[in-house]
Amino acid sequence: MRKKRISINLFIIALLLLMSSVVSADTWFMHRSNKFNSILTAYYDSSVATYGYTSAYDDARARWGGISSDVSISKTTSTNNNPDKYYIGTTASPTLIGRMIPYTKTSTGFITEASVDDDWLYATVRMYYNNMNSFGMNYSQIVSNAVHEIGHSLKLAHPGQGTESSTPVPSGQYSVMNQGIQSIGPQSYDKNELIKKWGY
Repeated sequence: MRKKRISINLFIIALLLLMSSVVSADTWFMHRSNKFNSILTAYYDSSVATYGYTSAYDDARARWGGISSDVSISKTTSTNNNPDKYYIGTTASPTLIGRMIPYTKTSTGFITEASVDDDWLYATVRMYYNNMNSFGMNYSQIVSNAVHEIGHSLKLAHPGQGTESSTPVPSGQYSVMNQGIQSIGPQSYDKNELIKKWGY
């Protein structure tokens, strides 16, 4: 009887550990437009073509494809239906190379900047030409920067900073969602986090 009780207890502990590993993720809470998937569209502002970054954004969007059937980002030429909006610009902040800002619609119908844990109506993705140029970033690094910011639009956080995280992230985790200049696309860690958030 005692052995049986120990076996049951060990099974429960193993099950709890498995459950905790499944729910832990470096992601933010809630969804996109009250949907349980991240099937998105992206509208490129005229600044993208003006600065010559259309291919970089195209390549970055494609990097997030084929990971989850519930995640895709297609390109649109219309601003109808609140697509995500991609920009290229400049900033006075000397180290900032990109930024994602989410937006939500209030109960009174106003569109306002959202917190990372709100349900988002759409997001804006920006890369900053002046700083990327100052840092001498090559095409691979620029695409990686775009992949990073688009990753945020998919509710992926920096490793160890997600509000849905329940386990520590190993030091030096290899991830496109790390801050800084990189030349990589989504890594195994990033793909796993995306699947944890949105499903297969």
